[in-house]
Amino acid sequence: MDEFNGTEINFHCMYIPFCDARDCDRELYDSPVDCPDCNRGMVALHFTILILMAIFITMGNLGIILVIKRNKIFHNSFNMFKCSLAFADLLVGVLVVPSGAYETASIMMRSFDPTALNRTDYLIGKDVAMIRPDSMCDRIYQEDIGGPGMFLSMISVLSVMASIFHLVLLSIDRFLAVWCPIKYNQRKALKDKCAISMIIFVWLVSITLSVVIPMSLGQRHFIHGLSPAMIFTLKTSNPSTGIFYATFGLGLPYLALLGLNTATGSIILIKHRNLVRRSSLSPSLNSGGRRKDEVKATITILVMIVVFTLSTLPAMVAVTFYNGTEHKKKGDATIRSIIYSTLILLLVSNSAWNFIIYSWRNDNFRKALKNLFTRKQQRQRAIIRWKQLKCSVLLLSEEKRRRKKLIKLTEASNSYSSEKM
Repeated sequence: MDEFNGTEINFHCMYIPFCDARDCDRELYDSPVDCPDCNRGMVALHFTILILMAIFITMGNLGIILVIKRNKIFHNSFNMFKCSLAFADLLVGVLVVPSGAYETASIMMRSFDPTALNRTDYLIGKDVAMIRPDSMCDRIYQEDIGGPGMFLSMISVLSVMASIFHLVLLSIDRFLAVWCPIKYNQRKALKDKCAISMIIFVWLVSITLSVVIPMSLGQRHFIHGLSPAMIFTLKTSNPSTGIFYATFGLGLPYLALLGLNTATGSIILIKHRNLVRRSSLSPSLNSGGRRKDEVKATITILVMIVVFTLSTLPAMVAVTFYNGTEHKKKGDATIRSIIYSTLILLLVSNSAWNFIIYSWRNDNFRKALKNLFTRKQQRQRAIIRWKQLKCSVLLLSEEKRRRKKLIKLTEASNSYSSEKM
């Protein structure tokens, strides 16, 4: 072995499942994907899953944004929060998943560098794991310390932070809708300007926690890296930093969600009991329908919270406690890497669940989404545009006739006045 002349780094080498090329003989094989321990079929399946997830996340969240934008029935504070949440999820489908898959493909398919065999600048890991130059670990490390790796890691964290804070906004909206329904329907309980200000505040807080603080503290407190699931992730390397993020990024928002949804459910239950007591009075159809919509919207928020928790919490625990260099046996490391990758993919799938929940729980959204892609809706839009164009042409022609008539009257008046003189 060559003389060691490296530096200690805060880095964990996590390889791709079914492709453990850490000990690949670079003199016999051209690239990591050619190594005998790399199953090309399983790697191709992993790439296919990532591509399908990116397409579904992108198309689903674009559908949410377009439906809300084009239908006036959805122009309220509740759907404004939904639209902003869809944009946060859209970042994952457009940037995080495709970029992570592309970076992983470039790492695995790029040919080995023959000159790296004679270099002595070895890298040593946090757990005394030696990283050979131009190996899979060295390539992942070089990708991680670059600008794109750091940026994509922050975007993935930004999406998670924005999601949980938007769930708080949606819970606030539902609480106000149940607590003071008359003012809410008149848009006095939560005005549009106030909703926009709340959205801006949430994005500022999310950007501060996911971008500003990690960039200011640097690698002394954060590790950004390419995970086995081909997704860039960000984890804290300092216990105090981890406690700070667990408190302000997860703990307090979850307490707010618990308190708001408990209060909302209690108000709905109290209103229902009051109606039961007044059995002699039959409730109006409108109030009954409104209460049904309130209950349905509240249950939708609860479903979103449960799905968000089940998809993000296990992955966050795995990112916090799992270290790929701790497992020397290939069999044990392979199983743990597969579990870790599955949890990361489950985390990414959180960006697609909201579209499924809206389509399942909201009849109006489902109909509007169907009309968005049908020819009937396109024909109706074309007819409306044609009528608008026809009206504008008729108005122009009427204006021309009026002007001509005015000119003739003016000329006749002038000629009459001249003859009289």
